[in-house]
Amino acid sequence: MNRQKEMDESDVGAGFAPARTGINTPSFCLGYPSHTLQPGQVTCHTCGALAANTEIGVYRIQKSLGMGRSGHAYLALHSTSRQPVCVKVTTTGQSNTQLWDAARREVRSITALRHPAILPVFSCSVWQANTNRLEQMSSGSDYSTQSRPSQVRMSGNSFLLTLNQYVQGTLPHFISYYQKRETRQQMQARGISPLKLLLQLMMQIGSALQTAHSRGITHGAVVPGNILLASYERCWLADFGIAKLSAPPVPYLPPELYNASSASTQLHSLDAYGRSVTPLSDQYMFATLCQQLFSQILQPGEYQQFLPVLQRATQQRAERRYESIDQLLLDMELSSPSPSVSVGNRQQTFSSNHNTSPPRREMVTPEPFAHPITPILALAPNASIDTPGGPQGTPFSADDWEKQGDKFFTQRAYDDALNAYHRAIEIVNKKAPIWLALGDTYFALQRNKEALMAYDQAMYLNPNDPQAWSSRGTILDVMGRHQEAVECYERAERLQLTS
Repeated sequence: MNRQKEMDESDVGAGFAPARTGINTPSFCLGYPSHTLQPGQVTCHTCGALAANTEIGVYRIQKSLGMGRSGHAYLALHSTSRQPVCVKVTTTGQSNTQLWDAARREVRSITALRHPAILPVFSCSVWQANTNRLEQMSSGSDYSTQSRPSQVRMSGNSFLLTLNQYVQGTLPHFISYYQKRETRQQMQARGISPLKLLLQLMMQIGSALQTAHSRGITHGAVVPGNILLASYERCWLADFGIAKLSAPPVPYLPPELYNASSASTQLHSLDAYGRSVTPLSDQYMFATLCQQLFSQILQPGEYQQFLPVLQRATQQRAERRYESIDQLLLDMELSSPSPSVSVGNRQQTFSSNHNTSPPRREMVTPEPFAHPITPILALAPNASIDTPGGPQGTPFSADDWEKQGDKFFTQRAYDDALNAYHRAIEIVNKKAPIWLALGDTYFALQRNKEALMAYDQAMYLNPNDPQAWSSRGTILDVMGRHQEAVECYERAERLQLTS
């Protein structure tokens, strides 16, 4: 990504350009209603909103996208490419290094899953509004063992800043669109079922939750504001990691979290809510969301057939709910009269590209494998690999096997993907993207040591690839080697800033 100007790497956390408002030029608050700020003022002391045209790094704030319980969201544009992104400025009443670091660690883990219904996160850093700089925190419990001072000096002007993919559609847009009479008439004329479309979206959200739960990650705020739509047939669940910094309102808040929500408003228990969220809590919120959508979009007869399922998922006592989101989704499918909505259509695939922007710092490049040509795992004798296409008698290329591996990966046939990537490496063992794909596959299979070895090899082949450093950091985080992970994230972010 091109930078508008060189950043001062000698400063802690890398320097970020101040807002281009000029010393004597008045600025305007993006809160509601908008009002004049003092010259050079970045945040409004009254409502906490940013000043219009605030420049953070290579992004310029354009307009407010909304305000939630824990902060504000803004549309920003890249200074040269004009790429739109969503910038979220999160506050929790008081800056808390360990709380925010835990959120950032979870953001990295969930982004690494590359689930198609989980909104991609590009970066999550601490922003010092008074200096307009992004800084990196040491890793919570690891900091006590370090001799160097903390890079972050938390103050009342410290915020958690998250950079997301920008998605224009929201759930209220979706509801209002399908409530229009002309929309329903057009759908009826074309034989399109609102029930089918609605269930398709709910299956996507449920799939994202189930995948996160399988990796020990909860969401904590499955509410309309965290559901974004790229179209009327595809949606994303947003704010993993930062959603638990603030409890959702009733009716989404499960009964078992009432006390934790109250405790989180107290300065000595800011993390009480986040620590108390469970997969069953997410299930309650998800079912409540389904109840609201079904009642507003479906006909009464269509909605009633789902009531027994949703009532079980919203039981006051958590142990009386479904054991998992998957079981809830299965009962929803079985309750649907539409045969086109089936269990097999619930995709939990990962997109082929993902973005992270971890932190910065130098590390020693690891040595290559002793025998890089030898695959980590021998091919299974009866591997179910499809033969890549090509003229008869033409040897299969590494690209053919890599594409075959990508195909299996998106189908969640990870063992077959593993074999295909190994075939590609046998032909060309010095192609870093194949090693990255191999590491992702091992990660999906929860074979963390092999994933780390594959990422190490990718990093050796291309030491300036931020994705290799980021992926290595993610697997080290999962393995509990948090300080090493932080160093990888720091190196990855530095490479991204200079690319």
